[in-house]
Amino acid sequence: MVFFLNLFIMLYSMFFFLMSGPQLIQVIMSYLPLSQGDRDKMLQVGLSVSRATINGTLIIGFIQGTLGGIGFAVAGIGSAVFWGAVMAVLSVLPGIGATLVWAPAVAYLLLK
Repeated sequence: MVFFLNLFIMLYSMFFFLMSGPQLIQVIMSYLPLSQGDRDKMLQVGLSVSRATINGTLIIGFIQGTLGGIGFAVAGIGSAVFWGAVMAVLSVLPGIGATLVWAPAVAYLLLK
């Protein structure tokens, strides 16, 4: 129940952040006791860090999926390219993403 409440709050907030994001940023920035140059620099650095984090996550996901697909092919698991692609997409989830694909594959190989 708490999950659905949190999901609703997140989606409700995202709606307003996406609809009035630039105005909201301007209002929040107006409360900061910084000069306009420092505010602009802070926004620029924040956007740069966000882009770098997203790009890094996508690159690491691609690498994990590629290596996982190669590993599946070497281990003899069918549809290795498909499972590598699924692993690349799920690897965006920190900690458990790629594990959702390779853990059942390991269990299959152990049982086989």
